[in-house]
Formats: sequence, structure tokens, C-alpha cells
Amino acid sequence: MPEIDFGPAFYPIFSYFRRFDWCDIESRKLDFITQVASELEHMHKRSVVHGDLKGRNILINDKGSALFGQSRIPERLKIHLKKINLASQLALLQAQSDAPNKTDESAYNANPATTADWRWIAPECFTSSLKGPQSDVYSFAMTVLEIYSGQIPFWNIKSDPAVIMFVAKGGRPQRQDHPEIPSDLWALLEKCWDAEPSSRPTMARVHELLRSMAAPRARL
Repeated sequence: MPEIDFGPAFYPIFSYFRRFDWCDIESRKLDFITQVASELEHMHKRSVVHGDLKGRNILINDKGSALFGQSRIPERLKIHLKKINLASQLALLQAQSDAPNKTDESAYNANPATTADWRWIAPECFTSSLKGPQSDVYSFAMTVLEIYSGQIPFWNIKSDPAVIMFVAKGGRPQRQDHPEIPSDLWALLEKCWDAEPSSRPTMARVHELLRSMAAPRARL
């Protein structure tokens, strides 16, 4: 009986990281995030927004190619969302955070189901009924942080309400907390976290810059 080829196997990105040699994975993280940037650039060119980007929504196949898993890919650019009442949402999140904390935030268990998406969401989406490509750019940068560190964004802030208030007041991840991220990449992430969405680079520009970072490293 002929062997059936089911095609390449796919793994959630952090499960993929656990399967392979750590040193090899560290050297390939820039390649993985460049692939994700390329996919997002392609989506934005088709007037599609992802709207739910984070580490657990990225899959890696056994050939080392990245793609999106669970996402909102079919939704059109400028997704119309239910209007968020920030005050009531904060009250709800605070009540949830007062419950016993069972979240394991250890490296590569970075995305428990109990962790809300607020840590990846752009601040303008806290109160807006729209998501656009600029909010994907912000979420992409938070996902890069997650991939390099193996920790959820703002891992040192325990409650989601505290994260929301910190970000709404202009707070961002701190350089001293993430020495594992190269300086040129960190500078790009900071641009992607700009409080003004129109000041963030496009995904086309992000992809271009990531490719330029990868080129000299590939020659080493």
C-alpha cells in the first residue's frame, strides 16, 4: 500500500521552539519574524487586517516556514468592532484579576488561555470601534517581543487592568528588561509602538527593515 503524504506538520511557534536545539532557534528568530512581517504586508496590500496577532496565532511547519493559525484574516481592513466601554471593561478585568492567579508565565508557556489579548492590542483600540493596519503593526511588535523573550508582553505587570492603564498613559516595554533583543531591532519595535498610529511604519517598511537586518547576519 503506497504511503500517504499528508504534507508538512505544523506546530504552534512555542511548541516548535521546544522541539529543536535552543541555539539554532535563537539564530533563526529573525527569520521567523521576517516571514510573519511578509505575510502581514501581503494581507495589508489586499486591504485585509489580521486584528488578532500574537505568538499563539503563529504556526511553524517542519520545514521552518511561518504562517498564521487562528486569526481574523477574512475580516476587511478597518474592522468594525463592538464599541468598547473602557471603564466597564476595566472593572470586569479587575474582578477577574482578583481571582486566584493560575497563570504560568514561564518561558515558552507564554500564552495561557487565561491571558487576555490586551497586552498585544494597540492603545487606540482600547476605546475605538475600528482596527486597521497600524494596529497590526503595534501588535506585530509586541509579538516580536514575545518571541524573543519567551514571555508575554508586560510579564512583570500581573493584572490586565494595570497593563491597560500603563499603556494608555504612554507606557511601553522597557529596554533594560529585554537585553536579548538586538539594538537595531529594538529601535524598530519602538517605532511600531508609537502612540500616534500614523507615525508607525507600514508593514511594507517593517518587512524591508527586517530584511536589511537579516542580510549581514546571514553572512556571518
